[in-house]
Amino acid sequence: MKHKDSSIYAGLSLIAGTTLMYEILLTRIFSVTLWYHLAFLAVSLAMLGLTLGALLVFLLPTFFSNDKLYFHLSCGSFLFSGTMVASLYYHFQMDPKIFHFDKGGPGFLLTLASFSVIAIPFVASGVVITLALTKTPFNIGPLYAADLGGAALGCLSVVGLMNMTEAPNAAVLVAFLASVGGLLFSLEKGSKFPKRMAVLGVCIMGGMALGNTLLSRYHESFLRPQEVKGGPENTYLYEKWNALSRITVHGNPVRAAFPSGWGQSPAYKPTRKIRNLFMTLDASAGTELTQFRGDIADLDHLKYDIVNTAYHLREKPRVLIIGAGGGRDVLSALAFHSPAVTAVEINKDIVRAVNGVFGDFTGHLDRQPNVRFVIDDARSYIARDRNQYDIIQASLIDTWAATAAGAFVLSEHSLYTTEAWSDFLNHLSPKGILTFSRWFSKPRYPIAPEMYRLVALARASLLKIGCSNPLDHIAILADSRNRSEKVGTILVSRSPFTKDEIDRIHKLASDYQFLVALSPSPQPGNPYDFVLVTLTAHSSPPLLPFDLASLNLSPPTDEKPYFFWTHKLSSSIGQDPGELTKIPEFSLFMLALIVITFSSLCALLPILFFDPKTQAPSLLLLLFFAGIGLAFMTIEISLLQRLTLYLGHPTYGLSVLLFSLLLSSGIGSYLTKNIEPIGLRPHAVRWGGMWLAVLTGLGFLIPLACTSTFAWNLPSRILLTIAFIIPLGLLMGIPFPLGMKLADLKNKSHKPWLWGVNGAMSVTGSVMAVLLSITQGISMTFFAGIFCYGMAFLAIGWFLRLQKTIV
Repeated sequence: MKHKDSSIYAGLSLIAGTTLMYEILLTRIFSVTLWYHLAFLAVSLAMLGLTLGALLVFLLPTFFSNDKLYFHLSCGSFLFSGTMVASLYYHFQMDPKIFHFDKGGPGFLLTLASFSVIAIPFVASGVVITLALTKTPFNIGPLYAADLGGAALGCLSVVGLMNMTEAPNAAVLVAFLASVGGLLFSLEKGSKFPKRMAVLGVCIMGGMALGNTLLSRYHESFLRPQEVKGGPENTYLYEKWNALSRITVHGNPVRAAFPSGWGQSPAYKPTRKIRNLFMTLDASAGTELTQFRGDIADLDHLKYDIVNTAYHLREKPRVLIIGAGGGRDVLSALAFHSPAVTAVEINKDIVRAVNGVFGDFTGHLDRQPNVRFVIDDARSYIARDRNQYDIIQASLIDTWAATAAGAFVLSEHSLYTTEAWSDFLNHLSPKGILTFSRWFSKPRYPIAPEMYRLVALARASLLKIGCSNPLDHIAILADSRNRSEKVGTILVSRSPFTKDEIDRIHKLASDYQFLVALSPSPQPGNPYDFVLVTLTAHSSPPLLPFDLASLNLSPPTDEKPYFFWTHKLSSSIGQDPGELTKIPEFSLFMLALIVITFSSLCALLPILFFDPKTQAPSLLLLLFFAGIGLAFMTIEISLLQRLTLYLGHPTYGLSVLLFSLLLSSGIGSYLTKNIEPIGLRPHAVRWGGMWLAVLTGLGFLIPLACTSTFAWNLPSRILLTIAFIIPLGLLMGIPFPLGMKLADLKNKSHKPWLWGVNGAMSVTGSVMAVLLSITQGISMTFFAGIFCYGMAFLAIGWFLRLQKTIV
């Protein structure tokens, strides 16, 4: 390979890598600035920008002529770099309140307009990648390998970059790297782009990146959100971005106030003030940091919090806390004189903030002799832990981050499945209690649908571990205060609650003024005792304004881990549109319609611009590229959903999957450099059948491997993940370059359009895969991808027959 040729491959790799880096950075930023279902819409429209870039190349062949190829590659790269910063700056100036569909037409139009600005850099990137793949005189196999390999390295790099600096500043650094890609393209012989201008552009972006990095250390970056989804951006004592979240700590460390809490008993009469700080994750989820000076008497208020009701039933329990957060649950365990407390937290920077940065304020909880902090995914840690606990506690644990794969893939949590709860119950002592606290009521629901689902989840898990009568093992206490949002706590005992324990539950509720929403011994006339309704789902309890048949109350499993998917779309018919816009499931459905509409327009609109004298591309070839686009993304999304559960966090699943899948797909593409599709004619059916058979086998093997190795530590699980993704990626990297070679047989000028169709269907696949997984399960989504590959192969086989190259 000549030196000049190397600059093209390097430039393409750099643009592909920075494109994926910026896309992942946007998902981290949108988790702070937008609510999760709208973040999904923003990223999907941004992905459509890549397709629009490809269509521009196809529809404007005179403008994107071969004699100006390297000029446009360089200019497009610098446009991608500059608009990356400009569009993000624009986004940070927007008021998040406009991003609501319930504001009617103007709000919807403003939302689309704002997201369109976000898509501009991706349009520029799409132009560059399309020109490089379809116009440069190089073998498509190595070119596509450079594209995928660059994307894989970008995916691996961005995780480290997010841990090193805040996400907005990381975007400026990525923009600088994109400008270097423009410089590399300008080095190609024959380029008319002045190299001195390319160098100047790199210097400008480099100076901007350096200056912003220095300013960001003092939280004075010019690229910062003015408002976030939780409201106006407030001043804070501490801020830390990483790949998992953005952490901020607010408050006055010297100001004392009477204690409060989400589920504080009305019976509590405060006699002393305490000092609290407040930690927020991604501008919405919150946790408290309480000043602790070693005196247990200062923690008396925690005994009146409804999330701690299990402690009243077990004396001096050994405790496992899921999600240590700001340390409030750790202090609760200390308040009840627990002899051993294990606090599991997946985000190391939360632990570092609590015990390090604010350690003097919190009392360095990690130094308490009976407290141990573990930085790990709670479910995986428990699976390999040999200890038993008297109480396993989780208080309002959920994940509302969004990623490029779609928010509903990642808003779910591996903690809310029957497999997880069965494992938790098996790690309890014979009299141990599993306690989860969640919202018992919300503004529109006197009893929140997720509380019903907790009961269904508890029942299924108890049956799974061999309990014959689950109703004897479950109790729920709820906040009784007059407020629209109330917290409820479910208690699931390893052994049936005894009569004495049931009496203690009711006495506790009476003394602390809690509601007994569910008890093994129902009280006459209690309108909140809804367990039989939950389990039979034949009618609604007196206080509910809706029919339970409209809710999805089935217990979540690892195959369908969608605990927060509580509404059935079929029940939306006839409801008030204003109410529907508040339901995330409806937003996802609307997103699917929007994306499918846009993708169809992008794929079919070019037909209107055909010159009648020009031969139209084969419909079969079009179906092939559409099919492999749908198939690749459908399989990718199903794997991401599974790996999010397996590896414990969306960021781990996303980074490991994309790196290994894209890198191995790039290798598979490179291996096709000397293969001519026509030469496969004698063996096409056999090789195609074997190809699909191997994919199908992996579809059965991967779930079994994940289930049987859940207790492995994270590095071991990552290595195993890479091991089964590599053969999958090698196979999935082959169809596209072979299809492009076949496109040369028909009409080379249509290659940009076919690339655009592939991209448009990939976007459609990302949305459809989510809907399919929710309704049919993750494995069925994977096999749907294989089905799409099969249909694509049938189309290309037919195409070859029409070319008189009978397979």
